[in-house]
Amino acid sequence: MSESGIEDPASLAMLVAFCRACDGVGSAMADGDWTLDSASGDDALGASLGGNDDVVAAPQGITSRLGDSFGALVASIVLIPLACAGLFWNEGHAVKVARALDEVGRLVHSVPADRLEPA
Repeated sequence: MSESGIEDPASLAMLVAFCRACDGVGSAMADGDWTLDSASGDDALGASLGGNDDVVAAPQGITSRLGDSFGALVASIVLIPLACAGLFWNEGHAVKVARALDEVGRLVHSVPADRLEPA
């Protein structure tokens, strides 16, 4: 078994190539270049993608980005009130439990263990 826990050499080679390709993504996108040349890292990634030497990450259009933003906005508008309602319910429940425990503490009397009363 290898150090990474992957026994298949082809899978390990593909994982190494993927990691090398991911390292190049940040620098490629920072420079404004949207193409990622997998041949510079390892040939296993290019072979796994059907022999393509270049993998191109297409930029998203404005409508796609606005649609994703609108979806996140709707989700947050729904989730924030639900989270507040859950927090309010939980705090109310905790107060009820604390009051019940206080009442039980007042009603219970401790009895010494050394004294036995036959029934």
